[in-house]
Amino acid sequence: MMNRVVAALLACSSLSNGAIAARPEVGPDPNNETQVLGKRVSGFRVQGLPLVDALIQLGMATGQPMGIEYVDLESLEKPTSFSLDHGTLGEGLRLILAGRKSYTWRVENAVLVVTNAFVRRGRANLLHRVLPAFSIPRCTLQEASHELEMDLTQQLHPGMGIIGDYNPGLKGLTVGPLEMKDVTVRQALDRLVEAAGQAAWVVQVLPRESDQAPSYGFWRVVEYNDGATVGRVGELILRVIYHVGSPPSYAKPGDKP
Repeated sequence: MMNRVVAALLACSSLSNGAIAARPEVGPDPNNETQVLGKRVSGFRVQGLPLVDALIQLGMATGQPMGIEYVDLESLEKPTSFSLDHGTLGEGLRLILAGRKSYTWRVENAVLVVTNAFVRRGRANLLHRVLPAFSIPRCTLQEASHELEMDLTQQLHPGMGIIGDYNPGLKGLTVGPLEMKDVTVRQALDRLVEAAGQAAWVVQVLPRESDQAPSYGFWRVVEYNDGATVGRVGELILRVIYHVGSPPSYAKPGDKP
């Protein structure tokens, strides 16, 4: 009798050990804000960059997809400098946004979204516009962004196309195929930069114009490996806002092209 009891206990122990050994490892959760903000960063330096570029540099340093859904003239043109020798993404965010009490952030759709208390809501902001469907084949991130822009334009102005060239993007940074239904513009943008991994999206309209789709585009997608853009996003957005071919420095309200 004792031998049968011992054998049964050993069998239960083996099953228990087997179950534990077979349990799959759980990786980082890209939607867990604590884990995202806890990403380590070291030797991080920002010298004379506006807020928008500082945020993108932080995303690049941590490999974190980002969305910036609010820009104003100060965030595009006021230089800031700081350093973080050893810390976390959350500490970097607090350094960049120190003294800017209206700014907040959240992790949504695996994307770190930086927002502001003055962001317009609902129909007053095209980011909240719902598209019945959005789909893309395998393509570059910039091509996908262009497709999204065309879908939004078609909804706002049926029958109207987009004329002009666009940046086809880096061939090594591709996304898709993707198919989404009843999706907001912001959700689609989140999905694109999340799929790309090394990228961010940034609105490039001032708050009072967030219900309009300008000819130069409502948003800009930034690839972290694009050396021609990273560090110059604020300048490039100012360029399209002011319709300036090549602003020599940070533009000011009232400056003439």
